[in-house]
Amino acid sequence: MDRIGMVIRSYYEHDALSQRALADLLGVSLGTANALVADCTAKGFLAEVPGTSLRKMTHRITESGIAYLENYRVDGAVIFADRPLGDLHSIFLYGFECRDQQITFPASALMPLPLRSLNGEVLIERLIRQLKEAGIRDITVVIGYMKEMFEYLTDQFQVRLLYNPGFITPGTLSSFCSAKDHIRGKRVYLLNGNIWLRTNLFHTYECGAKVSSVYKKGPVREWCLSLNKRNRVEETVYGGENTLVFFGPACPDPATSKLWAAKAEQAFLMPKNNATDWESVILSRTDDQELYAERIEDGQIYRFHSPSELHTFGSEREKISSRTAVRAVAQACELPEASVSVLGTLSEETESRVYLCDAGGKQLVCRIPIRSIHHSSLTSAASQNPFQRRALNPYAGEYAAYNAVRPLHLSEKIISFDIETGYKISRYYVNTLPVNLSDPASPTTVKCLSLLRMLHDAALVIDSPYDLDSQISAREQFCGDMAGFLFADYAEMRENMRKIQNDLASLKRPLVLCHNNPSADRFILLSGDNVRLVDWKNAGMQDPLMDLAMFSLNNDYDEWKTLRILEIYLGRKPDAEEQYVTFGLAALSGFLGVLRAVSGGMRGIDAGDSTLRMYGFARRYYQIIVREHLDDCIKD
Repeated sequence: MDRIGMVIRSYYEHDALSQRALADLLGVSLGTANALVADCTAKGFLAEVPGTSLRKMTHRITESGIAYLENYRVDGAVIFADRPLGDLHSIFLYGFECRDQQITFPASALMPLPLRSLNGEVLIERLIRQLKEAGIRDITVVIGYMKEMFEYLTDQFQVRLLYNPGFITPGTLSSFCSAKDHIRGKRVYLLNGNIWLRTNLFHTYECGAKVSSVYKKGPVREWCLSLNKRNRVEETVYGGENTLVFFGPACPDPATSKLWAAKAEQAFLMPKNNATDWESVILSRTDDQELYAERIEDGQIYRFHSPSELHTFGSEREKISSRTAVRAVAQACELPEASVSVLGTLSEETESRVYLCDAGGKQLVCRIPIRSIHHSSLTSAASQNPFQRRALNPYAGEYAAYNAVRPLHLSEKIISFDIETGYKISRYYVNTLPVNLSDPASPTTVKCLSLLRMLHDAALVIDSPYDLDSQISAREQFCGDMAGFLFADYAEMRENMRKIQNDLASLKRPLVLCHNNPSADRFILLSGDNVRLVDWKNAGMQDPLMDLAMFSLNNDYDEWKTLRILEIYLGRKPDAEEQYVTFGLAALSGFLGVLRAVSGGMRGIDAGDSTLRMYGFARRYYQIIVREHLDDCIKD
C-alpha cells in the first residue's frame, strides 16, 4: 500500500485535516503521521496553509498531489447480482415437489434480493449511488436470475448489464469469469449486490490492492486473515474463531486484478470447481500478491441471504430511526437528548418515518427520511433535467416551497429543515377540528379551496418543476412489461394517457407553485377558521388546476363534484379547456399512481388495492373527457 498516496488521498477527501486525525484515518502513530506529512510536503504533494486559532498551520493538497493521485484512480466497479439466494437457490437447483396440496408462490417471493427494498431504498440502487458519489461511473452489474428485472438500471443509473449464463451453478466463480474482461488489468471494486453499507466506503482513488475486513466474534465460516503491522495479508484460512475476516467490497490494483483473472480462468476450466466461490480462488494463496486489508468498523457492512434477514434488520433500523429523531429534535431545539422523547409514530411511509416528539413540554413533528442521498454526485447533465434533479436532490423543492409560502402563512410552522438529510421538524397543532371534504360545497371544503386559490394567486416561483411526464416515464422504465401483464387493456390505456400528455403540452399554460397533493389529511382546520396545508414534499411548479385535480382524486369525486369544486374555486363555471385540464391531470395522476403501486410491488412493498383504485381513476377521468368531448378545445 502506497502510504504517500494514502496521505494525499486523506487531504483530498478531508479539508483542514489535523495530523492526529490523519493518524486515526491511517491507523498509524502520530509520529508516523507527522513524518509522512513532512515527506509529502517536501515532495510538493502538500502545501502548508494558515490554520485556525487552535492550529496555526495545516496542509492542503497541491496540483502535484492531485496528479500523483491520478495514478490510483479507480477504473470502475463490478456488482455481482446474478444469483438466487436462500431457498430460491435450492428450488432452482433441485426443483420442488408438491402433492395433494396447492402451494401459493407470490410473485414478490421471486424478487432477486439485490432488488429488494430496505426501508424504502433498493439495495443495489444504494450501492450504485454510493459508487457514483465516489466518482465511479463505469459500473457493470452481472445478472442472471430474473435478469429482465434489472433492465431499468441501464436507463436510470447508466450502468452496464452483463449476463452470466452460468448463474445457476452453486459457486460464484462463473460470475467472476463472466466479467473478467471488465476486471483484468484494472483497478476495480468487486462487490455482491446483497450487501448494505451504512456509510459510503468507496473512494475515488485506491492506493493498493485491498479487501475489506471486519472482526467477527465466535466461530465463523469465512476467509480469515492474518495481517502484518502494515495490514498486509500474510496468511489466509477458511474458517476460524474470534478473528478478522474478508467481508465486503474488494479492490485489486491492475497487477492484482490480472493475477486474479488468470487464477479464475484456470480454476473455471476444472469441472470440480463449479461449486467454488471466486473469493476462494483468489484467497487460497496470497504469497504471490501484495494484498492489504482495510479494517472496517463493526456495523458498517451487512450481508443478507434472505428476505427474512432484510425484514429483521429493517426492524432494528426502525429503532435507530426513532433515536435519530430524538437527536435531531434535541439539536434543533438546543436541548439535551434526555429532555426529548418520542410519543408515537404518526406516519410510516416507504421513504420516511414521521414521529410525534415531546421537547421540553412542547410537541413537535419530526420527519426522518429512511434513505440518505448525497448531492455531490450531481452531474451537469443531471442538473439540467428537472426530474433527475428532483430524484437526486429530493428535498430541494420542498425546502424552496416552504420558504416561498412562509409569508402567506399557509403551511405548518417549520422549526428546522436540513436540506441535506431531509430531517424536518415542525410544530404539532393540538385541538384541531376534523376535516371532511366529502361534500364539495361544505364550509370546510370552501375554506380549503380558498387556501389553494390564495396560493395560486400569489404566483410564486421556485426552481423545481413537478413534471408528471418525466415521473411516468421513469416509472415505466422500472416496471417494464409488468403493468401490461397486470392489465389486459394497458396498451390502450397508455395511448390514451399519451394523448392527454400531448394535448396538455400543446396548451402551454402558465405554471405556478402548487402543493400537488392536497387531501383531507393534509389540511389542518384550526380554531378561528384558520386553515393550514401541510406536507409539501411534492410541491413544485405546475398548472394551478393540478391541485384541483388531486383534490378530486384524493377525495374520490365523481364528475359532478369535480365540476362543483372547479366552480367554487374559479368563482364561475369552468370553460371546456379548464375542465379538460383538470380531468386530464387527474387521469395522469391516477396513471402515475398505478405505476408507483406496480413498481412498489416489484420491490416487495404491499400497495394493497391501490393499483386497482388508481387504474379506475385513470379510466374514469379519461372516459369523462371522451364522453363530454372536452378534447374539442384542443386546436390541431
